[in-house]
Amino acid sequence: MPTLSKRQWIMAFVIVAIFFGAGVQYGILRAEKELTNSVLIADAKQADSVFVAIEGAVKSPGMYEMNRGDRLADLLSIAVLADNADLSQLNRAQKLVDEDFFYIPEKEVKAAAHTPSKQKASSSTGSASQGTAEVKSAKVNIAKASLDELMALPGITKSKAAEIIVHRTADPFVQIYDLQDVKGITAEDWLNVKDLITVNYQ
Repeated sequence: MPTLSKRQWIMAFVIVAIFFGAGVQYGILRAEKELTNSVLIADAKQADSVFVAIEGAVKSPGMYEMNRGDRLADLLSIAVLADNADLSQLNRAQKLVDEDFFYIPEKEVKAAAHTPSKQKASSSTGSASQGTAEVKSAKVNIAKASLDELMALPGITKSKAAEIIVHRTADPFVQIYDLQDVKGITAEDWLNVKDLITVNYQ
């Protein structure tokens, strides 16, 4: 059996090394390509999604991930409208945009006219004044208050009330001091409302 010379052994080793190096390089390039494709797919998926929040007269308020191009009607079908939802001022064909916030108001219920007798009115004067005092002393529960209830607080505009709802949806309040973390709430706002608010999930 013929034996290989030293030169032939060296040539064989070089050839094996070349093939091994090529294989390793191919493996690295393939792994990089797969990683790049995964990142592109993830980016494309994220680009096709929008995150929107909805509160008010819906059975499932909160934040939702929707497809880009979806409309308000699609969001309403998921959040499920309450029976007393008022859609008269909403455009259900509106396309959803990332970070959209929707507040669905309730239909106004007109109270029936009622005029109590003078005797009854005079006899209830004490309890009526007591009830007024109780209303004034009641605190606004920022954990569940509606947009209108929040706007009743001094210095809280509609945009600030909306920011409170968006904030508590993503990060529920634990104590009243958490209100200071809401975007747009100033130190002056905090001083104006701190004695008028509470946090209660019962």
